[in-house]
Amino acid sequence: MISTRKILVALTAAVLTTPASAATVIDFDELKPDRGRTYVYGSYESNGYRLSSSVCPVSNFNGQPSCFVTSANTINNIDRVGAALVNFAGSAVVSLERIDGSVFTLESLVLASNTNNSSGFGVATQDAVFNFNLGDGSTVTRTETISSTGVANRNLLSFNVGAISSFSFRPSVGTGGFLQFDDITVSQDVAGAVPEPSTWAMMLLGFGFVGGAMRSAKRRHKLTVSYA
Repeated sequence: MISTRKILVALTAAVLTTPASAATVIDFDELKPDRGRTYVYGSYESNGYRLSSSVCPVSNFNGQPSCFVTSANTINNIDRVGAALVNFAGSAVVSLERIDGSVFTLESLVLASNTNNSSGFGVATQDAVFNFNLGDGSTVTRTETISSTGVANRNLLSFNVGAISSFSFRPSVGTGGFLQFDDITVSQDVAGAVPEPSTWAMMLLGFGFVGGAMRSAKRRHKLTVSYA
């Protein structure tokens, strides 16, 4: 027979163990330009994530702080049916974090040089430096080399770096400035997940049930002594 204590332990584990969140792809497709470019004034937010740029407070277009811009046309847009973003200034550091501050995993993203178009640029390479701020306070740095071939091409970079509170990337010094990026695939880490209110209610109800069972068991096993 399974003891009440074992039931309590199993119930707690079942309630507090939350499944990993499904991957989220931040694709910027709602920003697809009708004519020319689409400007993003201030940070960009999507699916619980915030994308920001180090140049937002000082970079201006039309009198507003401009963080990002889409490519002008389909020739130099790495997303031919949607949109991709470009850092508004070549020296910009682009950062991504969860709005609620919880940790997450960067699975992959697509990166390209924004000079990768049909305007006479030949085959070239460009470096991008990625910096990961981990939830434990440590940092990890990684440099990726992307290629351009004279027409818009997508460089899919796989990372699978988890337990990060934020990450950023920037062009490496001396390798050109503007980077175009798209399809940032992220997922919230299990360790950062917080049980929903309904989960807490179910847990409390279960504790009450198990507690009642334990008290009932004690009453049944109470030793009764009678005297003649």
